[in-house]
Amino acid sequence: MRYLNRDCPAWADHVGMTHGSANMRRDAIFFAILAALSLAGLSGCAGSSAKSPARPITLTLLHTNDTHSRLEPFPRDGELSAGNQGPQQGGVARRKTLIDRIRASEPNVLLLDAGDNFQGTIFYNAWKGSAEIMALNALGYDATTLGNHEFDLGPAELGRALRGEPVVIADTSYPTEKPRLPIVATNVDVAAEPALRGLLARSAVLERGGERFGILGVVTQDVPAISSPGPNVRFLDYVASVQDEVDRLTAAGIDKIILLSHSGYPVDLAQAPRLRGVDLVVSGHDHALLGDPAAVEAVAPGQGTLVKGPYPTVATAADGEPVLVVSGYEWGRWLGQLKVSFDERGVIKRWEAKPIFVRGCAFVRGAVDCSQQVAPEDSVVKAQVAAYRAPVDQFSDVVVAQARLPVAVEKHSG
Repeated sequence: MRYLNRDCPAWADHVGMTHGSANMRRDAIFFAILAALSLAGLSGCAGSSAKSPARPITLTLLHTNDTHSRLEPFPRDGELSAGNQGPQQGGVARRKTLIDRIRASEPNVLLLDAGDNFQGTIFYNAWKGSAEIMALNALGYDATTLGNHEFDLGPAELGRALRGEPVVIADTSYPTEKPRLPIVATNVDVAAEPALRGLLARSAVLERGGERFGILGVVTQDVPAISSPGPNVRFLDYVASVQDEVDRLTAAGIDKIILLSHSGYPVDLAQAPRLRGVDLVVSGHDHALLGDPAAVEAVAPGQGTLVKGPYPTVATAADGEPVLVVSGYEWGRWLGQLKVSFDERGVIKRWEAKPIFVRGCAFVRGAVDCSQQVAPEDSVVKAQVAAYRAPVDQFSDVVVAQARLPVAVEKHSG
């Protein structure tokens, strides 16, 4: 695996050290548990290499977006308590089982994410993004981009998480991990922001089956209005920044390009015809569910009416070639799966869509029924999430304020 990056971070140095002598023994034990549970391998950083003549290749693309700190399975209404509802959906442990099955059966697999891994459950409030990063590592994601919610706590806290520095939860310091995958942010300029400098990649190049795939990432330019990136982070024009990097990669002989876009499905459909050389867009930000409404409803009751378009949605690039746009809805409810065949020129010729509804166990009148789950939870990742849950429970017991009157609460997605 090679990353083409003008400021390449040291991805392989993946574990932050815990500071404070009083905490060293406890942190050493916690560190050992996390290290034993972590499954993903280390990645290095290198420049481009000599390119042999291109060959046709079939790639299996697995993808998610807008998972929003949903590390645990959740019932249909999105609440984290099981209650008497079912079936449960999502959860990183069950997703890990599905990913491993596909990797074992398909020769060329890329696992990508289109941003907003952060924010949405108490895991984020406690771990401030570090638990989400460690989950990406455990599942072996190959690349992700930033979403607007990655900036919610400001660039300093995002930088801490990306450097794998300790996090303080309920007055206790816990070790974390650096991401063992590139964070591609083609249109994000952090040159003037010391907290993020050197932590993001303009692009990445991943090899599968002897062929190289360029991975780019963009995030909505609305971030300053809807999150907290601070005054020093610049969000550049979608088309100009992407096309510049695509041209650089194609000049290096890379003719298969995947864009991770946290801009929204309608925006991606509007921008795809303005680009040359982009083959696939993994879309996020607006939580778009794509597919055939009847087929979606058959496996995920209540979701068929939410479908916004076909999976994949086919656009035509400025060079006349097809661009396939996909999205995986939200919260890890679905694992996107698209098998794509490229010819020797890097042009998509055929595809097969097989998105997977991540159906879990049902809870009915206190009884647990796992007979229709799509896959069991991976035991190692399940234990890893349980290790993250313990500090979260301590965090949730901290009293921050008391209200003398009833407080009305409204819930909004995203």
